[in-house]
Amino acid sequence: MRRKLFIVIILLCAAIFSAIFLLKDSKHKQGLIKSSVAKQSFIIAKKELIPNYYRVSGTVEPNTTGKLAAQIVGKIDNVFVKNGDNVKKGELLIKIDSRDYVAKLAAAKQAVEAAKALFAEQKNNIKRMQNMLKKSYISHSLYDQSLAAFLQSKANLLGAEKVYDQAKVALSYCKITAPANGVILSRNVDPSDQASPGKILLTIQTSTLLHMAVNVPAMFMHKLKLGDVINLEVNGKNLLGKVSEIAPNIDSDSRTFLMKIAIRAKEGDLFSGSYGYADLPIGERQAVVIPTKAVVTVGQLELVKIIHNGDIIRTFITTGQAVDGDKIEVLSGLEGGEKVLV
Repeated sequence: MRRKLFIVIILLCAAIFSAIFLLKDSKHKQGLIKSSVAKQSFIIAKKELIPNYYRVSGTVEPNTTGKLAAQIVGKIDNVFVKNGDNVKKGELLIKIDSRDYVAKLAAAKQAVEAAKALFAEQKNNIKRMQNMLKKSYISHSLYDQSLAAFLQSKANLLGAEKVYDQAKVALSYCKITAPANGVILSRNVDPSDQASPGKILLTIQTSTLLHMAVNVPAMFMHKLKLGDVINLEVNGKNLLGKVSEIAPNIDSDSRTFLMKIAIRAKEGDLFSGSYGYADLPIGERQAVVIPTKAVVTVGQLELVKIIHNGDIIRTFITTGQAVDGDKIEVLSGLEGGEKVLV
């Protein structure tokens, strides 16, 4: 009996000493947490005025393009380029069957030679008739007939030369050449196809400069001006652009106006026809802003650590647009005034 009582007393003493030790250890740890919180660097989440953007979609377009159309009727002999080819000014792109036009040019040249010979003959004849008229060897009626023949030969020569020039131009249309250095955007014909006046054969981009064309709601017309720098996103790339054109009229159906934004991009980074977005600056708005480095990303979640009543608390947030490069807008999770660890 005494032995059992002794064991119980020993166990009670051990429990008391353990509780005292744990209490002291807890107070020691709490003191360390308080001390570590005090040493943390933090900022106060503030409400600031930040730029207000309105996002619109647009299409990347070349500044200059050319549509090469046929000027004559004929069968296409050969096409020397394909989509995406780089071409130089004057380079042969398409050849149209020229046999008929070569024959017409040769016939026109013969007609000119014949007209020249007749004109020369009539010119000598009218000079002779003028001398004979002065000496009264011929009548005015005969002289008038000779003058009419001379003037007709002159008109015939001018007409023949005009037909020759037209034939020469038509023959030149059998060769379609690049009007400037550029890139072939679309090829619309193949060998053996029929060409006809006005038919588009090729489309060529004659400039490496690009712009994004966007339709902007009419309410923002007076908030934007030429030269405004615009943030762009095209194919996942962030770029800068500058407003280069603003249409002075508003479309009555869509209530929008056309605006073009010149793109600052290296050759090969973008392609005509790409889809993208433009963030248009339309004023300012108030928002909670914190340093970007204060945001911790866990998977798809974002959080910050704040100091509240001496404790460090993790708070989930939703961020918005970047501000001044090193700050970010907080859409939800903070109201402003919180102590955020950085």
